[in-house]
Amino acid sequence: MEAQPKPKQPPVSGEEDIEKLSLVDIEAAMSMSVTDAVFTSVLSSYPVGAHIQCRCQVSDPADLSEGCWVGLFKVGWASAEADCVCRAECRRESERVLAAVFSPGQLPRDTREFYQFCFAAPGGLVKGASPPFLFRAAPADDFVSVVDEELQGVVVSARTAQLEGQLASMRLEQEAQRSAARTPPNDYGPSCPNCPSDCPRGVPRRQLESESCRLRAELGRQDEWRQVQAARLIEAEDEKQRLLRRLEEVARDAETAGDQADAARQSLELHAAERQRLAEELQAARLESERLSGQLQAVSGQLEAAQQRERRVADQLTE
Repeated sequence: MEAQPKPKQPPVSGEEDIEKLSLVDIEAAMSMSVTDAVFTSVLSSYPVGAHIQCRCQVSDPADLSEGCWVGLFKVGWASAEADCVCRAECRRESERVLAAVFSPGQLPRDTREFYQFCFAAPGGLVKGASPPFLFRAAPADDFVSVVDEELQGVVVSARTAQLEGQLASMRLEQEAQRSAARTPPNDYGPSCPNCPSDCPRGVPRRQLESESCRLRAELGRQDEWRQVQAARLIEAEDEKQRLLRRLEEVARDAETAGDQADAARQSLELHAAERQRLAEELQAARLESERLSGQLQAVSGQLEAAQQRERRVADQLTE
């Protein structure tokens, strides 16, 4: 069965690009077991449109057999086969170290999603994942090109990482020179209880010390990167909560406006009904007025006729 981190949660409506990656996804990506395979020299961001190189060190050399591979995944992936963005071209550097290079045509250009490298042993079982990182478009002087003769190509790495590596190499050389002045050339360190079970007795002490210094430096860089990312996550979570509160306020305002609109609509309907009633009463009053006018005319005609009869009777009596 493939190792499966927590599936990606759907984004909350109204969130900005911060909602592209939840706090749960980051914590799941950073807490994946790395006891079987460890990625070294992973940067916090890589340039868009450049070759990307990473190295993976495994605890069991048998994992670096035919069929193993290194892939790029979005943080929050669920299936190694279905969610793999692309696979790298790999070459074995030593018994336990595998180098992987991704070509520019394979890599995404999305600068708002977090990604990570994953190592899969033969059979598709994921045995290790790198810390999350971003792709970003940066000024050219932030990165340097390094020619890799074995890959027959150019690999882009961060200028700061390159300078740190050169500085570490210089320090190791100085330490080796000082150690050589104090120790005979063929001083090999015997295996000790703190060494791995496969540590040969014939490994030079200087080589072990150099490797220890390199690993401590790498661990320090990883810790610093984790602290920076943790601070960014806290800021992102605060911004998310602020946006959610703002969304709730807007929803309440919209609900209040809807209630006011309903009240105004009901008042308008009442005024329309009252207007219709008054119009009907006015029409009835007009009809009653016309009826009374007709009766008045009829009475006036009768009165005039009676007066004419009276005048004729009076004329007859006079004659």
